[in-house]
Amino acid sequence: NIKKQEEAIAQSLKKKAKLITYQDSIYTVLKDTTLERDGVALGQVNGRTITWADVKQKNEIMTPQFAKLDLTKPDKVQELLNIMYDEELRFEQAWRKKYFLHDGYFVQSKEAMKTILDQGLYKKIVLDAVVVDSQEVMDTYTKNREEFKMPESARVPILDSRGPWI
Repeated sequence: NIKKQEEAIAQSLKKKAKLITYQDSIYTVLKDTTLERDGVALGQVNGRTITWADVKQKNEIMTPQFAKLDLTKPDKVQELLNIMYDEELRFEQAWRKKYFLHDGYFVQSKEAMKTILDQGLYKKIVLDAVVVDSQEVMDTYTKNREEFKMPESARVPILDSRGPWI
């Protein structure tokens, strides 16, 4: 019964929403691997754009592992887009109805938002600022080969041929 209720809510929200799927973009990102695909818009929910990068990220965080979809197939990309549409619409509904103000959700959402902003700031300031040239890496490796060497080793189990009977 809960599943039916969730589907009814999702259908109700979809009727009021403006959902757009860019089918041509789905086929383009799957066919053209030379294209800088992360920024390509695959759909919109009430004006909010969902890009290829959003879809890939959503697929990566899906748990359990077997829930991940094969994003090389257009129908699976569309399936994940539909999941993302539903989630976005539920979030918008919760925001409009101020559900987050009840039962401590406000505190939890503030903490979650702080974590997200911290991660974004770290990425922007630290990770994006670091530029590593592959030639520079190769030169460093070539100059310091001795530091990168690892002596061979092996772990050999000791077998006692005498057995437990002795």
